[in-house]
Amino acid sequence: MNTGFGSLCNIRISEEDIEQLQHNLVVSHAAGMGDSVPPEVVRLMLLLKIQSLSYGFSGVREKVVQRLV
Repeated sequence: MNTGFGSLCNIRISEEDIEQLQHNLVVSHAAGMGDSVPPEVVRLMLLLKIQSLSYGFSGVREKVVQRLV
């Protein structure tokens, strides 16, 4: 990637700054982790995601929903 992101998508990033840009992108999306979620909660979360995607308003193909099932 040699441009910025979002409203900076048309701004070129110098070669020496590209590595820092990539690092900053990953760090900005990082999240902390606590204890593992119990399997039954994970299954419920997946079921709710499948239900949400199955309404057809998320822009994903039916094949994606079928894969999650």
